[in-house]
Amino acid sequence: MKAKLPCVAVFDIGRTNKKFLLFDSRYQPVHQAAEAIPDRLDEDGEPCEDIQAIARWMRQVWRQVEEKEDVEVLALNISAHGAGLVHLNEAGQVVGHLYSYLKPFPDKLRQQFFDAYGPEAELCLSTASPYLGMLNSGLQLYWIKYARPQLFHQIAYSLHLPQYAAYLFSGRMCSEYTSIGCHTLMWDYTRHDYHHWMKAEGFERLFPPVVSSKWYGYTRFREGMIPVGTGLHDSSAALLTYLSLDDGPFLLLSTGTWGITLNPFAQHLLTPEELKHDCLLYMLPSGRPVKASRYFLGHLHDEQVERICKHFAIQPVVLLNTVQARSMHPEWMHQSAIEADFVNHPEQLQHFDSPEEAYLACLRPLVKAQVKAVRLAAESDGRIPRLYVDGGFTRNRAFMQLLHEALPQTRIITPDMPDGTMLGAARYLDIFSTHYPQHVQV
Repeated sequence: MKAKLPCVAVFDIGRTNKKFLLFDSRYQPVHQAAEAIPDRLDEDGEPCEDIQAIARWMRQVWRQVEEKEDVEVLALNISAHGAGLVHLNEAGQVVGHLYSYLKPFPDKLRQQFFDAYGPEAELCLSTASPYLGMLNSGLQLYWIKYARPQLFHQIAYSLHLPQYAAYLFSGRMCSEYTSIGCHTLMWDYTRHDYHHWMKAEGFERLFPPVVSSKWYGYTRFREGMIPVGTGLHDSSAALLTYLSLDDGPFLLLSTGTWGITLNPFAQHLLTPEELKHDCLLYMLPSGRPVKASRYFLGHLHDEQVERICKHFAIQPVVLLNTVQARSMHPEWMHQSAIEADFVNHPEQLQHFDSPEEAYLACLRPLVKAQVKAVRLAAESDGRIPRLYVDGGFTRNRAFMQLLHEALPQTRIITPDMPDGTMLGAARYLDIFSTHYPQHVQV
């Protein structure tokens, strides 16, 4: 009988796409699955992720992998976006929704919250995050308590999305630092503990104990049991890959719906000025702070593309493929320096003869804004010796070319390897160094 290939499995639950990869002992992907799961509507008629459909898809993929006779899965880990909370009742069943971080947070509740626990600037500085409404996942609980009291009384446990996904397989609940630390408003970075407002509102008791171990529980794979990781915030998982390969200093730009710049070599906690410019802190699994800046890159990009395609009656994939081909020619990239914003100024579309020219015009200010965010994460001198770029925009040739031109003194590296987020989640378990140390490499 042919020997089965040892693998580690990773699910990645992004806001837009849900993915699964099997990595072999050389951390090469050998099997993948992906799904774009449609949103559902919450009780207010607003879109939110369908957590039940996500759970069904994950279990379906797992069953399919169990049926693959050529692989032997040794461990499972999860990466997921960091702005989602899943709430469970005493029986461990989901109550409420996985509410969208784009859902408006009521002005009245904002006023009430900061009247009780402010001033706003001080609380945001101690929790190392700007006020972001529902994107501050701690405020999702605050909203439920005061706007949905009947739902709040059903909640026995609250889990960050990566830990809920791990719980689906292990049946064990935990909290961990990368999820607690990502713009939640929950964590007091000066005291390295939950902020006092979390305790005053009775929210701390809803979260399971914080663990710093690499895995927490086991799940069945065929006839045996394998370890399940605690789950990791996606941007933090991506950073782990690069920290294992480079002693630094460097920055990582993780691109997708958000462009997140991470600086694990920052020397200082946030300043008030950095906070005003949308900087924040994340955490490594050890609890060590990581300075970061955010820009809504992918979301704003997709809005611009939607306007262009509607105006020119063209499909997005056709537009982006054409731009990809033309961006190989420098003369086309530099035929104009025009900048445009078709979301706020749709009338500007009348000045363009082709969708490709319009695309390039709206891409320039997006790159400029992303570079500004990158420099903020670099701290005071703004020097960036090395910048790793990870995620979907690495495949956008026009974006990468404009990024190189905007940072001529920086060595920009786009590693030739699989998805950095999922690779980081796989490598973090360190399962192969025990079982197959002679094979481990990236």
